[in-house]
Amino acid sequence: TILTYEIVLYIPGTDSSLPNPIVLDTVVVEDTLDVGLAFIDCISVTASSTFLTTSLTGGFSDACAPDTVNPPNGNPAVTPSTGADEELGHIISFDLGDVTNNNSSEETITLVYRAVVLNTTTNVDGVSLDNTAELTWDGGEILDDAQDVLIQEPDLGIIKEANLSEAIPGQRVTYTIT
Repeated sequence: TILTYEIVLYIPGTDSSLPNPIVLDTVVVEDTLDVGLAFIDCISVTASSTFLTTSLTGGFSDACAPDTVNPPNGNPAVTPSTGADEELGHIISFDLGDVTNNNSSEETITLVYRAVVLNTTTNVDGVSLDNTAELTWDGGEILDDAQDVLIQEPDLGIIKEANLSEAIPGQRVTYTIT
C-alpha cells in the first residue's frame, strides 16, 4: 500500500509587532515514520506565492531532490540507509534553507511525498502505524502527528470438496474449491 502525506507549513506575515520581512533561519522538516513504513519519493515542495522565498539555490523545488544512490546525502535526506529492511528509509529530513515571507499575510509551504507500507512480519492485521513531523528553525520548533494508518489484511480461506467420498481406480472425482 502506498500512502501520500501532505504537510502544510504556515509562515506568519508581518505586522506592526513583527519584523519586516519575516525570516526563519535554517528551516528543517523531519518526518519520522514508524518502523514498517518507508519513504518512496518526494512529489513536490511548493510555496503559496512568490512572496515566500528560500535561500536554496533552485528554490523550494531543491527540497524535493532525493539522492537515490546515497539517500542520506539528498534533500530530503532519507535515513537509515542500512540495516534491517523494516528500518530502512523511515526518517525523512527536508532542508528548506532560510525562509523569508515578504508579505503582510500568512503564506504556506506544502510538502507532498509518498511512503510504502512494508510487507514485514511486524505489519499484521490490526497494527497501527504513525508518523510524527517536526518543524525546526533557529529559535523554535513545532511537532505534530498524522492520523494513524491501520493495517488491514484479508482473512482468506479455502474449502475443497469432492463429489465422492470413495472412488475406485479410473473413476472420475470432481473437486470444488471455494
